This record gives sequence, C-alpha cells and structure tokens, in this order.
Amino acid sequence: MAEKNVVVGRGDARRGTCVLGGPTRIIVPVLGADADTLSTEVHAIAGHPHDLIEWRVDPLLAAGGDVDAACAAVLAAADAPVLATIRTTHEGGRADLTERDYRDLVTRLALSADAVDVEVARPGAVDLIGALHGAGARVIASSHDFGGTPPREELVARLRFMEAQGADVAKVACTARTPGEVLAVLEAQVWAMEGLGIPVIAISMGRLGALTRIAGPTLGCAATFATVGESSAPGQLEAERVRSALDLLGD
Repeated sequence: MAEKNVVVGRGDARRGTCVLGGPTRIIVPVLGADADTLSTEVHAIAGHPHDLIEWRVDPLLAAGGDVDAACAAVLAAADAPVLATIRTTHEGGRADLTERDYRDLVTRLALSADAVDVEVARPGAVDLIGALHGAGARVIASSHDFGGTPPREELVARLRFMEAQGADVAKVACTARTPGEVLAVLEAQVWAMEGLGIPVIAISMGRLGALTRIAGPTLGCAATFATVGESSAPGQLEAERVRSALDLLGD
C-alpha cells in the first residue's frame, strides 16, 4: 500500500509536524471548559504517547468560555500539532450552533490551529472546506453515528464524498451494537487502503469496537484516538496501551 502522506503542522518549532498516511498516529483529546484547565490538560500529555492533540472546543463553548484565550493557551502548551474540533449536538458533542456561527468559528480556528475538523453532513460543508484550506489548515472531514453503524456501502459512500469535497483526511466513527457492525467499519477501512487517495480514520465506538482502535498497522488506519485523562468518545483506550498494541502489530 502506497503512503498517502498528509503533513499536519505549520512548522512551529515547539509543535512540529505530524504525517498522516503512513504509520498509525495517536491523537489525544483535551476537553477543558476554560483556558487554564486546557493548559493543564495539554501539559499533562507530555511524557505519554501522542502524535497529535485534539482540542475539543465544544465543552468550552457550552460553558461560555473565551475561545481566543483558550486557543492561545492550547497552542502555547502543545508539543505536537493541534487539531481543533467543534463537535456539535447533531453528532454527539456539546455545541449547539447555527450554521453561520459554526462556519465562522471553524474558519477562525483554522487561522491558528494546525488542522480543523468539519462535520460534512452540515449544510455548506463543501464551501467551508475550501475556505479552510485558504487559511492554511489541514481539514479532517468527519461523520459520526452514535445510534449504530450504517452498512459498509454507506460508509464507503461517505468516505468517497469526503474526498470529493476536498478533505485532506476522512473520518467515520460509528457506535458498534453487534460484531457485524464492527466488521462493516473494518471492511470500509480495508476498502479505503486502495480505493481512496487520502488517509482514512475509521472507528467503531464502544466496547465492541475496541479492536478498530488498534488495528491500524494492519488495515491502514491513519490515526487512532487515545486517552490521557478524560475520553472524548466511548471505547477510547489509554495512550500507553494503544502505543503497546500498535508496536506489537507493527507500527
């Protein structure tokens, strides 16, 4: 399988860069509701396995926090590239935003963060992705299902759509209710190794889906989410355990 290298990072001396598309990378989320808590959480990641830091902005928004102050705190403390994610209530997060507010805030974050997440189901996502590239950020297009897992064909269609809209990385995450639903996610990831020209992150959430969080070296998953402290989704494993599993399987 040829590597589909996507470099995440603005060349900042402290945060550096991370390449998605080769070995499976570890992304650790932080979810603090204010700048001081976020800074503490980011500093706590140092010394634990991680390649990217995901700043989940929605807990801060739900608490009425200062986005600019929080952004400055996260970037100042981070020792790896930062992915800024606003997970809305439509996809299991805490932010309840109008389409305009969502677009404006993601665009603002793209001016500073190394990468931003875009929920592709939202109206205007296509135009938004183009604008974000103009701001210098990498774009991870995402789709989440907390009620279950669509068939493999639907997952493949979503991944194709994300690539067609100009995303740098495509991500699908679905709750697994049965082993068969875990298999659908794994099959979509296998298809993406040859069928898609951009890196893919395919995750089955929940206890049943734990396998998908460590199967990257075999199936070509670009990254996995792991915890140092609070988790951002059901089924995330501790970063040290994930690192050991990835090493065992070949990364």
